[in-house]
Amino acid sequence: MSHVRRVAAAALLLASFSAWTELAQVWSFMPAGEQFDGSVGLADLNGDGALEIITPTIQGAVIALDAQGRELWRWRQPDPISAPPAIAEVVASSPGPEILVLTNTGKVYCLASGTGEILWLDALSGSMHWGSAGIAVADLNGDGTLEMVMADARGEVSAKRGDGSEFWNHREEGGLKSAPAVGDLDGDGKPEVLIAGSAVTLLCLDNTGKPLWSMAGTPGAGAPVLADLDGDGTLEILLGVGDALCVIGHDGETRWSVPLSGPMDSGVSVADLDGDGSPEIIVVDLKGGLAALTAAGQPLWTAEVEGRARRSPSVADLDGDGSPEILVAGYSGAVHVFNAKGELLDRADLGGASNATAAVARLREDEPLTVICPVVTGSLTAFQWVGGGNGGAVLWPEYRFDSLRTGVAKLPKQESRVRITRFDTGRAYVGRNEFSVEVENPKGEKLAVTLEVRQGERGAQKQVEGDAPVLRAAAPYVMGGREEAELVFECVVRRGDEELARQSRGLKAAPFAAELAEVGLAALRMETLAGTLPADSAPGVEREALYWQAKLPGLRERASAAALLSSGELNALTAELARARADAGRMAAVAALRAASDSPLHLRAANPWATFGGMDELLEGRVAPPEMRVGAFSGEIESGALNVFNLGGAPMTLRVEAGPLTHTDGSTAPASALIVREAVAVPTQMSDTAADAIPLLNQAGTVMVPAFDARQLYFEVETKGLAPGEWGAELRLRGLDTAATEAKTTLRLTVWPAALPEKQTLGLCHWGYVHSSMLKDMPEAALADQVRHGTNVFVGLFPPRGEFDADGNLTGPLDFSKHDDYLDQHAQHGLILFYTYDSALKGPAEKFSDTWNRAHVAYLRAWVEHLKARGMDYADWALYTIDEPGLRDGLVDIHNKLGKLAREADPAIRIYTDPVGDASLEDLQSMAPYTDIWCPHRNTIVNKPDTTKLDFIKSTGGTVFTYECQDNVKHRSPLGYYRGQAWLAWMHGFKAVGFWAYCTSQYDPWFNNGEAEYLLIYPGDGVVPSKRWHAVRDGIEDHAMLSALRDAADAAEAAGRNPEAVAEARRLLGADATVIARFCGLDDDGETPGPGGLAGQRRVEDRRWKAVQEARAETARLLAELTRETH
Repeated sequence: MSHVRRVAAAALLLASFSAWTELAQVWSFMPAGEQFDGSVGLADLNGDGALEIITPTIQGAVIALDAQGRELWRWRQPDPISAPPAIAEVVASSPGPEILVLTNTGKVYCLASGTGEILWLDALSGSMHWGSAGIAVADLNGDGTLEMVMADARGEVSAKRGDGSEFWNHREEGGLKSAPAVGDLDGDGKPEVLIAGSAVTLLCLDNTGKPLWSMAGTPGAGAPVLADLDGDGTLEILLGVGDALCVIGHDGETRWSVPLSGPMDSGVSVADLDGDGSPEIIVVDLKGGLAALTAAGQPLWTAEVEGRARRSPSVADLDGDGSPEILVAGYSGAVHVFNAKGELLDRADLGGASNATAAVARLREDEPLTVICPVVTGSLTAFQWVGGGNGGAVLWPEYRFDSLRTGVAKLPKQESRVRITRFDTGRAYVGRNEFSVEVENPKGEKLAVTLEVRQGERGAQKQVEGDAPVLRAAAPYVMGGREEAELVFECVVRRGDEELARQSRGLKAAPFAAELAEVGLAALRMETLAGTLPADSAPGVEREALYWQAKLPGLRERASAAALLSSGELNALTAELARARADAGRMAAVAALRAASDSPLHLRAANPWATFGGMDELLEGRVAPPEMRVGAFSGEIESGALNVFNLGGAPMTLRVEAGPLTHTDGSTAPASALIVREAVAVPTQMSDTAADAIPLLNQAGTVMVPAFDARQLYFEVETKGLAPGEWGAELRLRGLDTAATEAKTTLRLTVWPAALPEKQTLGLCHWGYVHSSMLKDMPEAALADQVRHGTNVFVGLFPPRGEFDADGNLTGPLDFSKHDDYLDQHAQHGLILFYTYDSALKGPAEKFSDTWNRAHVAYLRAWVEHLKARGMDYADWALYTIDEPGLRDGLVDIHNKLGKLAREADPAIRIYTDPVGDASLEDLQSMAPYTDIWCPHRNTIVNKPDTTKLDFIKSTGGTVFTYECQDNVKHRSPLGYYRGQAWLAWMHGFKAVGFWAYCTSQYDPWFNNGEAEYLLIYPGDGVVPSKRWHAVRDGIEDHAMLSALRDAADAAEAAGRNPEAVAEARRLLGADATVIARFCGLDDDGETPGPGGLAGQRRVEDRRWKAVQEARAETARLLAELTRETH
């Protein structure tokens, strides 16, 4: 007796809220006495527009099911079936497609789709290797009718016509062991047939069965797959050989191979994961290793699926966000769902092992995508991704791609058109949410993206304009806590008045349904996984599961009465449920990762610039491979980060052993080339924490990771003196425990041949008044730290002291003692801006009186002569008249008066000013005669849409800097606010950047003092840097390499060399650099957490870091190209 088991309680909970996303079971078919070993077939058997499911069993049955999992018919014969059915219209006289079945004994059946009736029966000469055969259906001779190709273990390859008669036959000595692939390899319009052999690696036959070539060597593993990897219109062959994936050309020559973590059966798929028009390769092996590769074989990411997997991953956009998910079934007893970056999104329990592909299809029009996966122990389970609307494109639906089983990847041709590639409505939590989209703009056209969120008669719009290759837009919306909401989300993309794309989605959501669904599902996952976990984590996970199961009824009851709560009570419930979903979800993610890991100690490489989220990173799916990769120009200091997760229930103290860095030639770097730090969370002015401080790892080199918690190690790599090429350092973390817990990974460093220019190309100022700060007892260390980070513009508060009499004459020599002490330390490192100098002259007359003015001119002349005597030129210093003219009335006038006196004293004296936005254009015009160095405020002048003031400043011919002084710095984007300012300076041609402030504050930055926060460093045993301070330094280095690229392009152009590379360099230095410059306050992603919170900011920093890394790698490539000698 068979029956369909319907949705469990957790799935019902899911169904009540469609914004929650997880692979939820919708039905399970469990026929008595049957077991499943082959993948399912999918086809419309009866012409009603819906797909039916056809599944073979080990006991010899073929069963047809409808989209709800109800049995339509069952046919049986006595022999086991472990190969999936092929489904195609091969019999002209029979209505609908036919079902083609190959048994393990070599019998071939053709069944009618409507009833399972046998239409014809034939047999091969031998049997099949278990699960290693199949039927492929294709038009071999181009006559418009389909033929079938199959092979057996004895070596017979048989091509049959639709009526079962033989078309041709070939016998291969040594036998064959795979399902065939059929496709046109050489572009002549005639397909070839490829089969892996027992004696040969791969056999290739033409469309008449004549051997074309064979590969000798290691026997092939599994079935070959065919795909056009390089876009040349012909197919390449992908095949597992030993412990490697091989790509073979149409001539049988191996193009490249990539080692895997173990041997591969038939676990390869091909799909465009990132939407760039170029396919990626997804491969899973028999040791449970999953990897994604570029079409050229370069590794993108790796992951694990707990146990061996024999069949190809399926690839489909389950949640409809424009980015596909990857599904893998295998001996883990689960379907693992990964996003396109290799981050685990879900692990759906199957109840047993599977030897099948988890097929994905839209079984009925306007319904969500359904995932169908058979289990060896006798169940066939269907899942849907709840909360993702109806999903999107299916890129690899079934085993061997589809039910024709040819193994040919049908890659869609990418149209060069504007399209919405991501459409995310958010979770609809009570409170603030975010609706976000991404729009592909391949031609870089000027587009307007309009987002609208409507609820009944109310609506809100947001519009973003731009010409970037990918436009991102986000609109906040608020979900109320008292009544159900019916929301409509819409995105419209226009070019002028022309509409290019439109997408909308409705969402019906009850208050707190999302939060309760997430808590309930997290508790269920914890309970399910607890029984599978080792003793180091099972008790803790089980306790958490019981806690949330006990807590949920009360939360549900309070949520159901939300309409009756006072505002205070509703706010308290909202906050409590937000914490609950985060806490429960975090532990469920820990349990899932522990279930897939051999050890409670888990290492993962991280973006060093994204705010470290601890265990929240697991909840967000930020689980990258452990190996860190760093690229640097010779002489740079670059950074890497490693997240250390403790998935066990006891704290771990780990000793960190790093290095040495070793070149591929065997040479080693000094120990100082690799510095290990720990990212330490500190309180912020927002009353939360940020892992911003990065002190050196302690004297013992240990890091303590609490139970079910995480820490981040931060690595500083000093490349000065390192030879170009590839370097590596092993990182070993060992627990100070009796279990000898240990984990290893590697830091890979590429030192590019181009070197950082000796002369710094961009100035850096930060108002670091060390003498009056918490660093006052370590001035030498503070100065060394400033210089190491690129500081070369110093604001000096030690002008010479002088006095004058009633006639305006100086009464004696000026006092240069403190002045000269300061210059002795700082002048060698850069430009000195002398500030507060107008207060250093004392006498009986008021400031700006005739007497004071006369004395002031004499004072300046004596000062200039002293500076000359010290060997300082006018270019080495400037007068800083007054801070931020325009901030208050009268400041512009002070600048002009002091400037006029400086011009009278010596016209060669340079004068600096840092005006803010409240300074009018007329103010700036009045200041121009008395200004040589302009430093306009970034937010209120430089980044303003109205560029009138900035245009005027640039038109004066003076040197231009810029600066910024916003607070809440511990949450500000290291890549946008800090590193990005150097790219902003590049975009505008500015000569220096500035930040308030290095150390100037009376408050200890280690604590939340209830005041605005600005500092770049922390006091300690020496100067403790922040991540942001390192980002500033990296921006200075970026600017230097952009300058080097410009010089190389200029030289090549002047010599008439390499015009293509020159053009590419101009593009990078212009449009590409501008994209990164816009991170600095000009793009919509902002510089502090938005509606998406810290998780959203982490995603933003990931995008920004990818853009910076790509630009730097391209700079390295172009520098090598442009400086290469030509002969």
